[in-house]
Amino acid sequence: MKVIAKPELDNAVILNEFVLIMENFGIPATTDEEEYLNDYQPDEEEEGNKKKKNRIVIKFDLLDEKALRILKKLARFLLERFMHPREFFGPTIKKEIIGKKKNVVEVIKHQDFYLRLKLASIRKKLTPNESLDKFLAIDGDKFPGLSQVKRMIKALEIIAEGEQEAMAKE
Repeated sequence: MKVIAKPELDNAVILNEFVLIMENFGIPATTDEEEYLNDYQPDEEEEGNKKKKNRIVIKFDLLDEKALRILKKLARFLLERFMHPREFFGPTIKKEIIGKKKNVVEVIKHQDFYLRLKLASIRKKLTPNESLDKFLAIDGDKFPGLSQVKRMIKALEIIAEGEQEAMAKE
């Protein structure tokens, strides 16, 4: 467990990697049941309260074609390597205290975001994409140059679902 634990994820283990390792030892992944059958289903009251507090609205209509292509490339890159975005961006993710209520939010500077994309050969240029910056921004007026990690992860999850289907068809 020490070998596959990710220190940047508080020593969590990524399930996809664990399954792959177990398959290499000859233990097949169970495909008899659907993944969602074992998921926790909160009560409707509990679910309603959480939705109001931690709801992130993802509006893909803010993205232009180029920005959407960048996110798709990133999602595919992460899927192919069984990586989580927190693992990929690692130490570039910082915690910032934001707002009147002093909320702690995980952020990435735009320049660090594009630098990671270039280092992974996902993108050739370091030039920022304006619509992608607006899409990932916490609040462009008050906090320019910062992307919200939680919003990025949620968007990548949605895109990755579509990419997995596309990869399965290929």
